[in-house]
Amino acid sequence: MIDFLFYLFIFLLGFHAGELMLSLRIREAVKRAAGKEGIELVDKPTIRKLIIEKESNQLMLYDFENMAFICQGATIEELAVRAKEYKNIIYAAVLHNQECLFFVDGDVKSKL
Repeated sequence: MIDFLFYLFIFLLGFHAGELMLSLRIREAVKRAAGKEGIELVDKPTIRKLIIEKESNQLMLYDFENMAFICQGATIEELAVRAKEYKNIIYAAVLHNQECLFFVDGDVKSKL
């Protein structure tokens, strides 16, 4: 009985190792093929969570999670451009006056 369990364990271990090796080979083949075709593979984008607060006549942009200051501006469009310029924020969900806006590569979108 113990021999059977031992062989079963070895078989399962080899099976999972083979799956891992196959997935790595497929990933490398896709990267090579994409490189030959001139296609750039990108990782999953990071979407930042931001909040806008109004102080006098200026809008202040903060990181929602730790309230770190990002930038300030007179308009929301200016905030989107400056967030990209100063902090390289490409994608962000922004809360302003109980409304959710999106910054996409320096532009403001109300819907995605």
